[in-house]
Amino acid sequence: MQQVTLAETEEKFQRYPKDLSESLREAWTPVSESLSDEEMVAWVDWGLAIAQQAGRSWEAAKEYFRASPAAVRALPFVHLKQWGYWGNSITEESPSAAGAYFRASPRIVASLKPWDVSEWAQIGKRLYGRGRRSGVLTTRYFEVSGDLLSVLTFSELQHLVTMMESIAERSVDEASSFLSLSSEVLPSLREDTRSCLSLISALLGKEWQQATGCLQVVGESLSRVERVERSRYLSLVGRVAGFGGVNVPAFLRESSSALGQLDGYVHVHVLNMADSLSRIDHAVVLDYLKGVPQVLRRVSINQLETWYETGVTILKENPEGGAAYFKGESSRSEEVLEKLSTGVELGRVKEVMRLYCRALSAQDVEIAAHQAEEAQGKGWVALEKMMAEGATVYLPPVAERFGNKDENFDWYKVVATHQVAHLEFQSFDFSFDRQATQFTNMRSQLLPVPSEDDGDAAPDDGRAVGLADIQRFFALFVDGNLARDIFTAVEDCRLDYRVKVEYPGIRQAYTGVQSLAL
Repeated sequence: MQQVTLAETEEKFQRYPKDLSESLREAWTPVSESLSDEEMVAWVDWGLAIAQQAGRSWEAAKEYFRASPAAVRALPFVHLKQWGYWGNSITEESPSAAGAYFRASPRIVASLKPWDVSEWAQIGKRLYGRGRRSGVLTTRYFEVSGDLLSVLTFSELQHLVTMMESIAERSVDEASSFLSLSSEVLPSLREDTRSCLSLISALLGKEWQQATGCLQVVGESLSRVERVERSRYLSLVGRVAGFGGVNVPAFLRESSSALGQLDGYVHVHVLNMADSLSRIDHAVVLDYLKGVPQVLRRVSINQLETWYETGVTILKENPEGGAAYFKGESSRSEEVLEKLSTGVELGRVKEVMRLYCRALSAQDVEIAAHQAEEAQGKGWVALEKMMAEGATVYLPPVAERFGNKDENFDWYKVVATHQVAHLEFQSFDFSFDRQATQFTNMRSQLLPVPSEDDGDAAPDDGRAVGLADIQRFFALFVDGNLARDIFTAVEDCRLDYRVKVEYPGIRQAYTGVQSLAL
């Protein structure tokens, strides 16, 4: 056969825009290096056949030539022939879809086995027959195939397309959105992709409208779940969704938000219970998961199982009562937690502690919560300030240092008693100008000489003077902070001694807390 030349070939494309001839010239050398003369003739004829289709089919032919070097390198000629054939067939239906087919081809031929390329093309051709907007769906399929095949096998891509076709039977627009979102979300899921596909597949039977919404939230939801538990988490969601009547995107958001509040190592235990619960009554699974963080603030993970088993027993006997139990609306649930928990919550004993402190001090004492970190570094002066601002006793939100409620409640009483003792035994009744009773008064001799700049200072009000007295006293020392700390330690020792003498009823608990503090 006579050798085909580029010049002769270009003459066949003269009536088309120059872009087509340019793409032909760019492809000529790499293609001709791999194909025989006879194969080159066939290759050119396929391109010409594509260009001769109706409308703007020359644009599809342009993309055909641009993709050809990659296709020639990856495909044996028999499969290359199939690739060109299906491109021409798709062009007959939609030149724009054919353009997307050829643009996607370099990535596709590098990802698929040669014999799967024609199957990939046929899927797109099949999609075109799905109604008025099927051309948009076909084009989108070709556009996203490369991204999807970066994380899916070809069989998984086929499964995804089957799910998309199921959606397309109800709404082509919804199917197109689903496909676009799949290409954005699935590559980011990595090893969780297959589990996500299984969940979507479970939705299509009864809740196909939620498939796209599920994809929108699944990535963020999985980020809150311990990595090794994500697959079984999605399986759980799929099982619950399979019963129907479940807002799956909301379930994903709310359940994962609850798991995100827990340490990762706890997830396996929580999901084990949720899995068992889903086989008894799927409707209470979300309430269970949402309630777990609050329950675990009061009990240990081992005690959680006891609380759960009690709820399951109630659920089997009385579904409504069991549902209320897991929602936290049941007095029985609260009773079980109260029995299991060892800690004491300030909110539950605040009024008792307020009356206790008022009885000790005969003053209008209030109780306020503080976090442990807020108490760090609070010296004697800061404590004086807290008392001067309203005689407030500060206690942590939860007392859980001991293994039972009685000892934790005693701890609250010891801490409160020590603070009240500052009032009862006049820690704050200090006046700089009062005469010394035990040692020689050297305060006036050690006072710093005021500077001229101090002359215009405004006089302090009575309350400020009271606070300033102790600060003035500490300022007499070279190291005022050290003096304050020594004073605080000695004053605390005095108060502890007085408390145990004056209040013998709390002596044992007080001594126990002191021992643990050492």
